[in-house]
Amino acid sequence: MPKIAIKTPKTLGTISKIEPLPKRESITPNTIPPHPKVKETTKYSLSHIKKALLIHYTQTSTYVLFQRFKLGAMIFFLGLVIIYGGYQLLEHSLLQEIVFLIGISLIGGGFLLAMLAQVRMLIGRLIHILFHKHRL
Repeated sequence: MPKIAIKTPKTLGTISKIEPLPKRESITPNTIPPHPKVKETTKYSLSHIKKALLIHYTQTSTYVLFQRFKLGAMIFFLGLVIIYGGYQLLEHSLLQEIVFLIGISLIGGGFLLAMLAQVRMLIGRLIHILFHKHRL
């Protein structure tokens, strides 16, 4: 078998001391950089809250919000399928009650996620209609 020679650069030095990594600073509200469109104020004023809500409701695309809505609807219907399957396939027991609890939890979480996405889409559309000039 032929020998394989590995070439290494001649400029490599030796590491004499390994230094520890610097400590990671904890994130506090004072170290989080402000959003570029919102002016930093010391107190939360009404205008600051309005600007933050306007950015929150208008910066997210409808596509992303509809994806969240679809995810919530799928989780909701998965919970319904689990409850129906637990009722049809399992006998009355503690296991059936646990399956029902899991199904009801999924139904509630999916419903909440879908409704939050729907309300956010609705508010974003209303803001867009009310505050943007449309050509007729």
